[in-house]
Amino acid sequence: MPAHNSMNVAVDLVTIAVLCVLMVAAVLRPREGKRNTLFIVAVLLQGIAVTGDLLAWAFVDWPDGSLLLPAHVSNMVACTVAPLACLAFSALGYTLATGYRQVRGAAARVLCCATVLLVLVELCLPLAGAFAPTFDEASRAAAFSGDFLYGLPYNLMILQLLFVFAMIVLQPVYTPLWRSGMALVLFGVPFAGFALENVVHAIALSYPAMAVALLISCAAMQREQEEQLSYKELELSRARNAALMAQIEPHFVANSLLAIEQLCVEDPPKAREAVQSFARYLRNNFEAMGEEGVIPLSRELAHAKSYVALEMADPSNNVSVRFCISEAAQFALVPPLSVQPLVENAVRHGVGRRREGGTVWVVAAVEEPQNMLVVTVQDDGVGFNVRELERGRKNSDESLAIGSLKGGRSLGLRNVRERLDLICQGTLDVASGPNGTCVTMRVPQDVARKCAVRGGMS
Repeated sequence: MPAHNSMNVAVDLVTIAVLCVLMVAAVLRPREGKRNTLFIVAVLLQGIAVTGDLLAWAFVDWPDGSLLLPAHVSNMVACTVAPLACLAFSALGYTLATGYRQVRGAAARVLCCATVLLVLVELCLPLAGAFAPTFDEASRAAAFSGDFLYGLPYNLMILQLLFVFAMIVLQPVYTPLWRSGMALVLFGVPFAGFALENVVHAIALSYPAMAVALLISCAAMQREQEEQLSYKELELSRARNAALMAQIEPHFVANSLLAIEQLCVEDPPKAREAVQSFARYLRNNFEAMGEEGVIPLSRELAHAKSYVALEMADPSNNVSVRFCISEAAQFALVPPLSVQPLVENAVRHGVGRRREGGTVWVVAAVEEPQNMLVVTVQDDGVGFNVRELERGRKNSDESLAIGSLKGGRSLGLRNVRERLDLICQGTLDVASGPNGTCVTMRVPQDVARKCAVRGGMS
């Protein structure tokens, strides 16, 4: 077997191995539906074309010449399928570069029609016998010396790639720079392979170049899928956070109105003051519900203190709330409505259920070197069964459907816990017994600062 035949067989074998890996990757790790199907079609057609080329090079120099006909048929198959593989790759590259954008503009539509006509011509050439190379020494020498007919299909596929790339460039809608650069690389690699094959006829470089381009497109699809997944996770987190906030809103309003209702009967002047306090409290509460990122702890504590003042307006309320906040913790970042619900739970469902009342302690400090904000809300109230909270955590949708007006303590705790995790990877630990409840909130400040930069901080 001549040296150039052996070289082409080796190149085709390596190309087939790469295409097999890409096919397995596409089947085992499917990406976005339509694009993944187009990728599989491109890889499959390219594999058929390369296999035909491999068999043609392997059969052409069979010792007794008995395999010239299979070699001829294999080459015909390769030359017929190669334009289809190039078309499938061009369509894949167009979707990657434009994001499934339709062909717009008169010039781009003309190029699209010209591309289709080119593919039809490329298919007709081998089928009509215009490109049906024989394998005697004279014709092979003529072919490798630069016969135009030999390189015509490859020249047409070069035009096909150029037309599709021009369609991307001529789109009237703005294409991001990174997509344009990706298109340049995707179409530049096979273009170089086809062009070099017209210069170095002895080695088929178009097939490995197309395999490399498919490998690049596979990596581009994976990256785009990861970006889309991250965006969807962010949107899901925001939607879930908004749903949790909406569950907290009636919880606050109902409890506060019940407190004012009691004051209207027992002490109307204080009820008037309570209404004014409630208006300020409600305004701050609604502002906090509009926040998506993080806020300073000092602002959240001010909101909690306004709630405590509203509760203290009831003379029968024998509850004391004490705050011990370090200076560094004042400037720490927390999600909105994270501390206030904890204080409310301790007041209403902890010490509020004891006849003799009780005390709630709110302690906050920043632990070094972890740069972790630790907020502890502890009461000496009646306590509750923590297992109910854990059961509700496993079935949060059902638990959130339970009406807030029932005053369940675990509702506010579950909301705070989930929002801490969604917004800044914070945690909420609850320990409760007959002598009271201790809730510990931990917020990593490094993550909270990134959240403030990404989503803004009020």
